[in-house]
Amino acid sequence: MEKDAIDKLKEILASSGWSQERLAYNLGVSFSTLNNWINGKAKPRLKAAKTIDNAYLDIVGRTKIDRKLLEVAKNLLSLFIAESMVTASTVINHG
Repeated sequence: MEKDAIDKLKEILASSGWSQERLAYNLGVSFSTLNNWINGKAKPRLKAAKTIDNAYLDIVGRTKIDRKLLEVAKNLLSLFIAESMVTASTVINHG
């Protein structure tokens, strides 16, 4: 299920550490407009929604790592290192 604009805006704020004023500036809207979106008093129009989507991808989407994928990568790296150590040990011991 895709996140709605309110959730995306809240995640942008949490991930970036920005104030609402700064986020509003970066989105090209007034503080009151952004505040109305976050509080559910108004919905962003299509152009603003696309800007929010882009900001979300830039700030949250590309930095958010799937925990399972990260665990698999760590396990593969550990196996690779262990295998490399065994190979290196074999070469050293058997010349």
